[in-house]
Amino acid sequence: MFNLNIWRHDTDCTVQLAWGERQQLSASLKYPAKLIQSYQSWQQCYRRAYPVLTRGRGENFSFTPSQLDWKHQTEKAEKVLLDDFDRWLGGAELLAMRQKIQQEAQRSNSSVELLVACDSMDLVRLPWEAWQLVANLRISRTLLDAGEESVLVEPKLRKGAPRILVILGNSSELNLQEDRKILRVLKKVAQVECIQFEGRQKAEGRRQKDKEPDSPTTYHLPPTTCHLITEFRQQINNAIADERGWDMLIFAGHSQEMKLTGGTIELAPQVFLSISEIESALLQAKERGLQVAIFNSCSGLSIAESLIKLGFPQVLVMREAIHDGVAQVFLKQLCQSLVAYRDLQQAMFDACRYCESEKLSYPSAYLIPSLFRHPGFQKELFQFERSYWKRWWRDWQPSRREAIAFGATVFVSLVFPVQELLFELRTFTQAFYRDFTYQLPSNPQPPVLLVSVDQESLNQAKETIEEFETQPIDRSYLGQLVNRLGELKVKTAGIDYILDEPKSEEKQESLRKAIHSTVAEVGTWLVFAVNHRKQLEVLPQIAQMSWSFGGDTEFFSWNVQFPEDATCNQKCPFAYSLALAYTLNRGENLPSQLQPRLENKGEFQQEVSAYLQEEEQLIASLAKQVNSPLGLRSIIDFSLPRQQIYQQVPAKDFFTGTFPQIQEQVVIIAAGGYDKAEDTFSMPLALRYWCQVENSPPKYNSPCHEFFTGGEAHAYMVHHLLSQHQVRAIPHWWVIGIAALWGKGVTLLLLQQPQQQRRQWGKGLVMATAISGIVSLQVYISSLLLIPWLLPSVVFIVYLAPVLRKKNYG
Repeated sequence: MFNLNIWRHDTDCTVQLAWGERQQLSASLKYPAKLIQSYQSWQQCYRRAYPVLTRGRGENFSFTPSQLDWKHQTEKAEKVLLDDFDRWLGGAELLAMRQKIQQEAQRSNSSVELLVACDSMDLVRLPWEAWQLVANLRISRTLLDAGEESVLVEPKLRKGAPRILVILGNSSELNLQEDRKILRVLKKVAQVECIQFEGRQKAEGRRQKDKEPDSPTTYHLPPTTCHLITEFRQQINNAIADERGWDMLIFAGHSQEMKLTGGTIELAPQVFLSISEIESALLQAKERGLQVAIFNSCSGLSIAESLIKLGFPQVLVMREAIHDGVAQVFLKQLCQSLVAYRDLQQAMFDACRYCESEKLSYPSAYLIPSLFRHPGFQKELFQFERSYWKRWWRDWQPSRREAIAFGATVFVSLVFPVQELLFELRTFTQAFYRDFTYQLPSNPQPPVLLVSVDQESLNQAKETIEEFETQPIDRSYLGQLVNRLGELKVKTAGIDYILDEPKSEEKQESLRKAIHSTVAEVGTWLVFAVNHRKQLEVLPQIAQMSWSFGGDTEFFSWNVQFPEDATCNQKCPFAYSLALAYTLNRGENLPSQLQPRLENKGEFQQEVSAYLQEEEQLIASLAKQVNSPLGLRSIIDFSLPRQQIYQQVPAKDFFTGTFPQIQEQVVIIAAGGYDKAEDTFSMPLALRYWCQVENSPPKYNSPCHEFFTGGEAHAYMVHHLLSQHQVRAIPHWWVIGIAALWGKGVTLLLLQQPQQQRRQWGKGLVMATAISGIVSLQVYISSLLLIPWLLPSVVFIVYLAPVLRKKNYG
């Protein structure tokens, strides 16, 4: 882009061509008197070439019939003016500047931009756009002094569909209804709102002419009309400053130059509005996204200068008086080009070229329009965006604040400690909500009996067993517990100890005999703990996989563990193995080869899997839980108290207690949190809450522990699998993304509303956000679906806050 700056000093001119980083050429040349005379002669012919109906209120350009053909005279004067103008700019003084522009034009595949700025109104009035130095040169205007730095704030791009405000002025002498019809074409690409004074002029206003026939027309407006005009002035002011913002402002009607007030427009007969009167509204409109002002009216140089000084990026005006019919032809061609997605300058050139091609009808009309651009805004010229997706992206593209909020919350939600904290808080809140709303299930018989080897049980065992070992668990003590399983005729049991280390042969033999005896005499389905990742399995000297199951005890982040397939063809989690064994144990007509028998030779788990692949209906309740929709993880539901999940008994009491329902339960023998136990965790907040509730006043004789064991976690998983209580957790980033989209959509909707209505909606949306938290708690219970609420709500409020707080957002 080049800047051509011209200063006039009497009959001398200083010309400067600037580009890039402080690169420039300067020259001096005379301002020829002949050029001044050519312009004045052309202007006189041009004004006489059209009838009286112009869009100005300056001099009285009344048309007097004459034998002279003023259109032909205008064409001749135009040629003289352009020849003198080209001769002035084509001298040797500006050769270096012309060559520089021509070199850039040859090097560039696109058009070359030239911004012309003059310090003299005589220079400004010259037809700079007609300088045909190179074919792809696009000339627009600017100011040498563009105003205060305080207004050099680039308008923010509006969100949502483009909006255009059309102001129609005094229509008593102009056919502005035709302008209104022409402007309808813009509705294809934008929302168009039109305002026009519709006072009762015909009924109440009266136009009186003075006695002298040549005297100007005067209007005497009654008080009622004066009141309406005052209201209309305020209406225009409010419309321009609309909180929703505008992209383009179009005025059609009478206007005139007025240096002191920045130009004036005529609203009604003899009722004028100056640019200075609406300066505040225009500044607000610019801050809210107004980029373009088009004045399809006469003598708009003062208007253009004042608007550029207010910081408007682009202003299109007519430098001279323009006939009503010509203005409409220009406007029609301009709108058609804009709707064809051409930029504003190209649209103006298209309209000018059309007028030039119709010289016989519109002499010199193509020389009148000028586009002024603010020198501080080197952005692309305004144009309606062709691509729906580009417009969509412009509207939906997150702001810096929104992007930071979205990115930060997604990142935080993926950090494991934060995930754990959010899970803890949510399950705690869920437990409180269940208790407060009395939505606990009825108190059925827990499907799991958890035999906890706690410190008291170990202390008691040390008194009777010689050389008692705590780590790893004493094999003979474990054998006693297995023998008790046989005595109670337990059908399904799991041992949550990895028996991979050889110990005292005597104690190991006692455990082996207890296991063999229980399997042979009772037919108990036993599941032994293994760890596939660490390759830890039960010793063959203790148990064989030909008549027992191995279940992987590892789990991650309180997730219910599932196998790759429902029949456990390969690896199988510990809790799922227990649930599978329990389900098969309760089945009818199970083939004898699927019973745990010591004489079995093949791998028992593989035989069971092969059979279930053909008879999968036997475990239909488990199979449908394995294939989770959308890969959602299933979580342990700590909002249910432990007493509804499992019956817990210390190992020392297991030897002497009575358990009438034990054959209908899954029994798990596991560490109960003794000193050297490895699989202990801190107590989840939800279970701490239930512990406080149950002991104040006491509902169960259950002490509150500070730890939570792996055996208890497996008990929860077994319960969920058998009762089909599968709580699916939606990932945080899913809901954060939905909240961001929802927040952006609501923001775009609110931006179309007045500020007062925005605040009313905002209060409702904040309340709706709070209510959605309660809804998510209920959905958890009713639909077994955990929908994150906290971080998505933060994102939604962050997206919403600016548009509710600031009037000039977006």
